[in-house]
Amino acid sequence: MRILWFTGNPGRYETDCGQKARVDGSWIACLQTALQKRGTAQLALAFIHPGGKKKVEINGTTYYLMKKASLPLRFSRVQQERDYTKQMAWAINDFKPDIIQIFGTETVMGLACRFTSVPIVIHIQGWMHPIYDAWYPPGYNVAKDKIKAILNPQKLLGQLYLSNALLWEKEACSKARFFMGRTAWDKMVCNLMAPDACYFYCSELLRRPFYECKKWHYDENRPMYVVSIINDATYKGADVILRTAALLKKEHSFKWIVCGVSDVEWAERLTGIKADEVNVKCVGSQPSEKLIEHLQKCTCYVHLSYIENSPNSVCEAQLIGVPVVAANVGGMSTLVEDVVTGLLVPANDAYAACTKIRMLQQNPLLAAQLGAQAAAQAEKRHDEQSIVESLQNIYTSILQEKYDK
Repeated sequence: MRILWFTGNPGRYETDCGQKARVDGSWIACLQTALQKRGTAQLALAFIHPGGKKKVEINGTTYYLMKKASLPLRFSRVQQERDYTKQMAWAINDFKPDIIQIFGTETVMGLACRFTSVPIVIHIQGWMHPIYDAWYPPGYNVAKDKIKAILNPQKLLGQLYLSNALLWEKEACSKARFFMGRTAWDKMVCNLMAPDACYFYCSELLRRPFYECKKWHYDENRPMYVVSIINDATYKGADVILRTAALLKKEHSFKWIVCGVSDVEWAERLTGIKADEVNVKCVGSQPSEKLIEHLQKCTCYVHLSYIENSPNSVCEAQLIGVPVVAANVGGMSTLVEDVVTGLLVPANDAYAACTKIRMLQQNPLLAAQLGAQAAAQAEKRHDEQSIVESLQNIYTSILQEKYDK
């Protein structure tokens, strides 16, 4: 079976070429390795890369590097689509896949549905339309942000990406026949966005170090130590983190480590709360080994996004056995069963989040129980053999047309 992936990151390409990976141990690279270990498929990855257009065959994988659109081209959706569809067609025509898997509904890659008869399955990462509805937190000055974008090319490109992504997702849903996902929420949205499509369940692999490290354990002598992992998107809840930390500081001494961003300046402006005044420290992007170090000494992992599907950061924390406090949004209730494998709180509720963090600090037996039960569930959910078998069964079902709509 010949399989072509259109992905948002280079998978194992950089390490295969002996380069330093820009993406630390990506889960797609782990899935690539796991699938190829079975020896039943020939795999190619196609992705946008600043190095320009080229084909590389190395370590059993064919890589198609698609040239990143020039800056002027990125301001024109039509020209950008024309450029990328040509490059996607080049990869398809050259590799001649039996099946194509596209990672994400929200990228230009979904436009492959326009011009190929090769069966395509779209791997749902998040759904752009509901995410866009929660993109800006309450009180955020959207109009001011849009005005600033006019004078800032990078901000303007960000605004254009949002509008383009909505159009790309809508078109992909109108044309694609097959989707795969892993939460009740993403299935529900799929049924609304693409009612005639077939939905398959398939969980995701996590980064290898999280399977191999020691499990979290509660230390009653440990000071309160909270960990969150976010990016700089406004829907990731940096403002809720600051408001929760401000409440927590009234009665507790603690440290709150935020990985993935170097500052939360926009959230500070929105809330009037300075991160360093409420014991929140942003440490930027961290390699998986450093993330594990933070998680193993924390009281709990806290995830307060306004919308999510199945963030790998929550799954990785659970796999280690860390108790999780998370906003009950999107697909989170599939990952976290309240008071069984973690604690759920309403979206944008700093008071509930503060209460649940305190609960875990004050109740070590509950923390240990939630962490252990979460780890047991995560080990099943992210089992490598089960995931690869599910993926192969999906490919086979599509090619043999054995599936229920």
